[in-house]
Formats: sequence, C-alpha cells, structure tokens
Amino acid sequence: MRKTPGWVKLAVDVASPAVAHEELDALQTTGAALLALPPFTGRPVTVLSASKPMSEASELARDSNAKRVDILRLNPGARQVWVDSDHAIPLEKPEAIVSAVREILSTLRRPER
Repeated sequence: MRKTPGWVKLAVDVASPAVAHEELDALQTTGAALLALPPFTGRPVTVLSASKPMSEASELARDSNAKRVDILRLNPGARQVWVDSDHAIPLEKPEAIVSAVREILSTLRRPER
C-alpha cells in the first residue's frame, strides 16, 4: 500500500481482519505474478468494471480509475461490461454477476460450428 493515502490505511487498519492486511501487503507480489502469466485464451472472459469512478483526488484513485480501462490487456479477446456501481459490484449489483456468468455458460454450451 505504498501509494495509499493515510486515511485509507487507517480505515483498513481499523475495519479489516488480519487476512485483509495480508492481502494488501501482498499486492505488489500478486500483481507481478499475474503479469508474468501467459494470456488466458480459448475461453470467454468477461470483466465487470464499476462505471462510477473513485471520486477522491488522489494518486490511488487516478491509478484505480485508469486500471479499469487497462485491465483488458491482461486477457486479449475479453469483453468488458461497465456496471452502474461503485467498487463493490457483488454487493451493489449482484444481478450483473449472475447475468455475466449465465452468458458465459450459455456461450460454452453452444455447439461449435
């Protein structure tokens, strides 16, 4: 969390269980490992992205907002769906996740031509 504002770090410290801290501490390592993987191809990939940008003026917010657009580079051929939601899509718009999963399953069940 090198670029994270102090108030965010404090909120995470107060509100998060130990596992959340471990996850945040491993962000750099996890990100590097993800970027080192070969592209995932041959299967449909749908990326659900929150359409509501982070509103605070910080480096973290600018970086997060830019990554929403840039994430498709990780999976060539992926489809991005912009969801009218903040970061917590599973909590705010669970129907978007259900719809995306159903669409992928439908695609996988179609006979190849």
